[in-house]
Amino acid sequence: MTLPFFKDTLDHLGLSLEDASYYSGIPFSDMLAHFEGDTELVVDQISDLAACVGLEVRQLFVLSGDLEPTKTLIKTLRALKTQGELDEGKAVRLGTAVRYRSRVKSLQELLEVVPCPTHTLEYLTMEAYAQGKIGQVEVCRLLTLKLTDRLPSHPEVIIHSNLLKPLLTREQVAHKRVYLYMTTHFEWPHMSDCVLIPHEEGFRTEVTTPEGDVVHLFVDEDFKVTKET
Repeated sequence: MTLPFFKDTLDHLGLSLEDASYYSGIPFSDMLAHFEGDTELVVDQISDLAACVGLEVRQLFVLSGDLEPTKTLIKTLRALKTQGELDEGKAVRLGTAVRYRSRVKSLQELLEVVPCPTHTLEYLTMEAYAQGKIGQVEVCRLLTLKLTDRLPSHPEVIIHSNLLKPLLTREQVAHKRVYLYMTTHFEWPHMSDCVLIPHEEGFRTEVTTPEGDVVHLFVDEDFKVTKET
């Protein structure tokens, strides 16, 4: 993660660390530690920070696009904070609404259609996907879907059902997380295939290390891997 870009973005928007912390709900100590290079913000914190100012996550690192809606939003947030009307989570809700409208506008421009009040983000996203203008990963990002989710069908979009299938199966994601866990915790660069056994809402598996030790792992429904004792 490149820290200077992150700080440059907040400076460009005239947003102090204190305000960024207040709006996003990220503890100020975490924000400060991040910008001093001591620790890094986790993915959910970065997502909340982007959402509270109506930006895409990538815009936190490289500013692009129309920033006027974001600047207007920040003025609104400051006024609400001064008036004591900015309750917990409100900045993220307002920012998410701004980002929704920005996504709709961007897709309308991509599709070269006349803006219409009835255009929903789902319709525009699926129409752009059906026309081959965006890929499945981008569909998941715009509609906040997991890569293991089936894409939604839309009554006004003509698209083959095969194109709605999930990009990855749950087993594929679980395999990747197990591999990442083993390489991170055991510094094991190569791992043979493991057999995943459905368990509760996730999977269980056994992995044998080069030393012959058997490691029992559990992958939960959110693909978090834990070692069973």
